Amino acid sequence: MKKISGVFFLFLLVLAVRVPALAHGARCSVRERTVGIEAVYDDGSPMSFCEVIVYSPDAEETEFMTAQTDRQGRFAFCPDRDGLWRITVGDGMGHQVSVEIEVEAGTARGAGGSRDGDDRIRGSIVGISVIFGLFGLCSLFFRKRGISGERAAGAEGGTRCI
Repeated sequence: MKKISGVFFLFLLVLAVRVPALAHGARCSVRERTVGIEAVYDDGSPMSFCEVIVYSPDAEETEFMTAQTDRQGRFAFCPDRDGLWRITVGDGMGHQVSVEIEVEAGTARGAGGSRDGDDRIRGSIVGISVIFGLFGLCSLFFRKRGISGERAAGAEGGTRCI
């Protein structure tokens, strides 16, 4: 009986004493080598909750990871190696942004990006230039030579017979 009560007492003692659990825990740390972007539409509104695809320098055609932008159109990740990383953000309705970021020794700098709005503005400028260029060529080609001939003759003081 003493043996059973001793084991029972030991069992109650183990239950009563607070011992830290030997289970897994969680912790976090702040990463300094983080690459972040902010995607916005032409009107300045954020590309909220849009799909983000990251391509690593090693496999340029294979997705390294996929994620979503936050409510403000922002996304950040920690690259695991140096090189040229490509990030593409798309809203699934035709709007897409792509940017390349060079990561070297813990620093990141953008290597350029394109937006739909930039392409539209660039296309408009090219279109207007082509229209003015064609107008100029047409005006040179279809210019009446008789008018310029009369001006030349009048300036020399000559007469013209009909």
